[in-house]
Amino acid sequence: PRAALKRIGALLAPGACLVASVDARAAQVDAFFEHGDWEGFEQLVEKGRSEFLTRRREERFETHAFELEELEQLCRRAGLEWVDGIGKVVLPLRRFPTWLADEKRFRELVRREESLHRRTSWIGRASHLQFVARKPR
Repeated sequence: PRAALKRIGALLAPGACLVASVDARAAQVDAFFEHGDWEGFEQLVEKGRSEFLTRRREERFETHAFELEELEQLCRRAGLEWVDGIGKVVLPLRRFPTWLADEKRFRELVRREESLHRRTSWIGRASHLQFVARKPR
């Protein structure tokens, strides 16, 4: 991750922004408990290393999951200015398609999501983290 951000920073024009979305570390914890995978849990918590869990072992691949604070540090070390970070999505919208089908409720849920996804106490619910970093002028 550090080398990738450094390379991206080198490619950005001064003042240009990077907008990226990555896997959120906290969102993956439950899967390791459900699979009884202590070693996987330890790797995730300590280093952010994980495996994309599928039923078929041959379809699995290594992934890296992040914490927002870690992303901010990585960006700064790569010479980028931290602009913003949010959790995506913090409400369990996919599990309630009937709520999304109602246009009035859909608009209210979007409004709620946008009001909550920056709050520190809600970011842990997000499956992804989206962040913006800028190359200094």
